[in-house]
Amino acid sequence: MAAEGRATAETLAKNGCPVRTIHLSQLDEESLGELLMHFMLETIIAAHLLGLDASTSRRWKRQGAGEEISHS
Repeated sequence: MAAEGRATAETLAKNGCPVRTIHLSQLDEESLGELLMHFMLETIIAAHLLGLDASTSRRWKRQGAGEEISHS
């Protein structure tokens, strides 16, 4: 199964698709918590760079504009 995962990631990368491979030295609650926190911070930063309010609401407002972006 690990070989299939590596092959899939390599094929996607060769075809120009963005791929992120994550290797954890240990799989426990602390490392998983750190990984989840990383993704949460990454989402907040990306939203900020895109000018979006990344609050927990189901509707986002583009910062500085009156338009709403629906999120389903």
